[in-house]
Amino acid sequence: MVSQVRALADFLAITSHLGGAKVVLIQPADRMHISAANALLKTLEEPMPGTVFLLVADRPHRLPSTVRSRCFRIDFQIPPRDMALDWLAAKRTIDPEVALAQAGFAPLAAERLGQGGYWDRRRALNELLVSPPKDPGDLAAQMDTEEMPTMYHLLYRWCHDLVSARIAGRVRYNPDCAENLLRLADNADVLELDSLAKELIAALRALDHPLNPRLVIEQLAIRYTRMMARQPS
Repeated sequence: MVSQVRALADFLAITSHLGGAKVVLIQPADRMHISAANALLKTLEEPMPGTVFLLVADRPHRLPSTVRSRCFRIDFQIPPRDMALDWLAAKRTIDPEVALAQAGFAPLAAERLGQGGYWDRRRALNELLVSPPKDPGDLAAQMDTEEMPTMYHLLYRWCHDLVSARIAGRVRYNPDCAENLLRLADNADVLELDSLAKELIAALRALDHPLNPRLVIEQLAIRYTRMMARQPS
């Protein structure tokens, strides 16, 4: 990332095509290494004429204060639910309400869920989560290591909904599975559920690190199946 930031100098030194403005997009800016952020400071402070920098961040507070002080902040909010559902319906999204919930109520992300077999993977995994096999390996086998981000997110959303169902009697991400989630959560240990959800968050944060994803998912599967096995039949 540092080398890419430094390479901006060459890009900015070249006259733009037809003399138009130049736009530099950095996304996600909040994941820049501190060294890359420091390398960007001088360019942000003294940009070339006609140059616009767009730093997109889900968590702007993670940007160094030195970077934030050189930027003008614009906050974007998700659109109203009804508006998002109408837009997804116009895009012919399958089951817009569930798609919107799965995407955390972000309509563009909800539309993209229809790509790459997401719904088939979710359906297969949810069926196992509703009736967990006795052997955790059967659950872990459904989680393709090449699709770990998707699998982690699916499992996290499920556990989040179990916690929410247990505490508040409602779900957020899986409205089509609300009945099963409420039933499973009725006798679940909320502390164990919360611990598992935190473990999933840690796994999501470690996706870019050289961990063994198969061992991680097998451990998560063991915890989930054991937790559900203690429920009364």
